[in-house]
Amino acid sequence: MRVVILKLADRCHNLETLQYLQEPKQQRIALESIMIYAPLASRLSMGKVVSIINDLAFPYAYPEEYNKTKNLMIARLKKADGTIKKMYRGIIVELSEQLEYTPTIDKRVKGTYSYIKN
Repeated sequence: MRVVILKLADRCHNLETLQYLQEPKQQRIALESIMIYAPLASRLSMGKVVSIINDLAFPYAYPEEYNKTKNLMIARLKKADGTIKKMYRGIIVELSEQLEYTPTIDKRVKGTYSYIKN
């Protein structure tokens, strides 16, 4: 089990330095990561590692799809950000008045690769 975890960590590091390799090797490593290493991490319930592997490999494995997805995400996030702020503003005011408590509200942005998969 330790060896598998080390191999997943090594793959994450390799993906972070993928830009220094030649294009055919970049794509091979990226596709291998998405098809083999991400599912392996998923089977081990390592969801964060799955997201990291997929998001780092996506631009190299499928560059055209990545650019389309990234542009779509940017546009939708701008629109959604305003809606989220309006929603939370009302909730925060209500909670502050009734409970005398000011909550902090966090949001999570979906990973680029999982954005097209779901």
